[in-house]
Amino acid sequence: MMRTAIAARAWLVVLVVSVLLCVVVSLPGNALAQQPQGAGAPVPSNPQTPLSQPPAAQPTEPQPAEAQAPQAPQSENAKPQTQPPAPEKAKPSKAKGKISAAAEQSSANETLAQFAWLAGRWQGDWGPRIAQQVWMPPKSGVMVGVFQLTEDAQTLVIELYTITATPQGIELRVRHFTPTLTAWQKDEPSSLKLMTYDSKSFLFVNQDNGQPKHWLMKRNDPNTYVARFEIVPEQGESETAEITYRRQASPAPATH
Repeated sequence: MMRTAIAARAWLVVLVVSVLLCVVVSLPGNALAQQPQGAGAPVPSNPQTPLSQPPAAQPTEPQPAEAQAPQAPQSENAKPQTQPPAPEKAKPSKAKGKISAAAEQSSANETLAQFAWLAGRWQGDWGPRIAQQVWMPPKSGVMVGVFQLTEDAQTLVIELYTITATPQGIELRVRHFTPTLTAWQKDEPSSLKLMTYDSKSFLFVNQDNGQPKHWLMKRNDPNTYVARFEIVPEQGESETAEITYRRQASPAPATH
């Protein structure tokens, strides 16, 4: 009887242990703990229960590196390059104004030097009339001339000329006077601009009026030149005149 009781108790203990093992094995947490985490792992039934490990990071595509110019290998003794110092700004010279003025004056004199041959006394015939001109040498950017037209010992007109070097070019200005120096032009003198020229011919054009409209100086030789000018009045037909001038010797000084 004793042995039968002990065997029954042992069998009962084995039965209880087997039941406990079955309960433990059937628990969800134990089953989850036995399976590895990672791709394909089951999601827990409770959405608030966090996963034991964060999901694996998605692989990113490698970005292409920017092309860089190959650098020359530096030797051990090479010294680091330094930026050269910035050049100092030139200080304005106080004499700039004087130099510029002198350069402009030199340029003006060189241009007017083309008319240096005109300096002196000239005389020509215009039909029964006698035309006389006296031109001073170019000086300080201006060349001055005087004209007198006479007939039968009577002065008909006096004209004052200037040939001037301006920033716009060479200009010829003409103003007419009566023998009593009453100006014909009430406002401005007639102004003509040098339009075309060469070593022997100079053409001036009046862009404001026709008194005169064109003025041509043509040099034949050192002692002869032709003046041809065209007058275009506001009413009536235009008139062209031509005078051949010959150089005159300077009069001898008067003796007392």
